[in-house]
Amino acid sequence: MVRTINQSYQAQYHREQKRKIFFKIFLFLVLSGGTAGGLIYLLFVSKLFIVDEISIFSRNGNLEVRPAVESYLGEKKFFLPKFSNIFLVNSGEIAALLGEKFPSAENIKVEKEYFHGLNIFLDQKEAIGVWCYTKNGQCVYFDRHGIAFDSAAETSGTILLSVSDQKGNFNKLGQLAGDAEKFKLIVRANDELKKNKIISNKFIIPETEDFRLDVQTAEGWKIYLSTKDDLTRQLKNLLLFLSQKITSEKRSQLVYIDLTVPNRVYYK
Repeated sequence: MVRTINQSYQAQYHREQKRKIFFKIFLFLVLSGGTAGGLIYLLFVSKLFIVDEISIFSRNGNLEVRPAVESYLGEKKFFLPKFSNIFLVNSGEIAALLGEKFPSAENIKVEKEYFHGLNIFLDQKEAIGVWCYTKNGQCVYFDRHGIAFDSAAETSGTILLSVSDQKGNFNKLGQLAGDAEKFKLIVRANDELKKNKIISNKFIIPETEDFRLDVQTAEGWKIYLSTKDDLTRQLKNLLLFLSQKITSEKRSQLVYIDLTVPNRVYYK
């Protein structure tokens, strides 16, 4: 009889323990669900932390980036605003988005201003030249890194560096206007010639010459440079030739000076 009472007590004890465990689990689920629901409400539904102030700062341009930022903030997932909450805004994503959509923008920086604002800093790229592709007649502005960032009209002169590319094809804005090594060579040659008072009107990448770069000078004659040989040596030969072999009268009648053969100068 004692054993039966003991067994009955143990059974009742186990039932009580199960009820307590069930109650704890139920309470945990309720609290977790309430917490999750509260977070979802705060992050996606309420306007407590919503971004509603966008400030744009630019030193040298007026790029219309606001609509792109507002579109990003207004994106939805499961019918809920995905990025409008200040805690969910990804500054790096916005900066990358603006860099992709606006190739003419540089130095892009996005900062959060808690709890409702975004500050966007950016500059407009400055063109150092115009790169034209003779195959399709298209021209683009390029910056100091050689990146094409906007459409342009064909130009020839001394204000902007002018490149006539008879070989290449335009890809898209935001990428290099042409071959990286040729771009570096063009910029360097232009700077060195200018130092020696030889002004270039245009650089020409010939269609039929794989290793030649032509320079159309403001005086009317051309310089043929080799893309394989050392530029410093070629320009040294050019200056020696002009100072020792070419008079002012002959210089005005020049058609070209060919520096493509190492340590040789040919002219017409």
